[in-house]
Amino acid sequence: MATSDSATLAYLDTRETVDDFLDDISGVREIAVDTEGASFHRFIDRIYLLQITTRERSAIIDPLPIGMP
Repeated sequence: MATSDSATLAYLDTRETVDDFLDDISGVREIAVDTEGASFHRFIDRIYLLQITTRERSAIIDPLPIGMP
């Protein structure tokens, strides 16, 4: 897991780092979610990037190396 200098932004590309991040924010009352994907093709829609932000932390989750559906 790589983080920025301010340690408020994390790039997550393994199941373990995603699970750890989700555990860390599990008690947070407000969460913002943004997705980037491809849904304009004939084949199955797919999410290519997931961004989750709380008031104190943000994460960019790359589902491709993780193998998330």
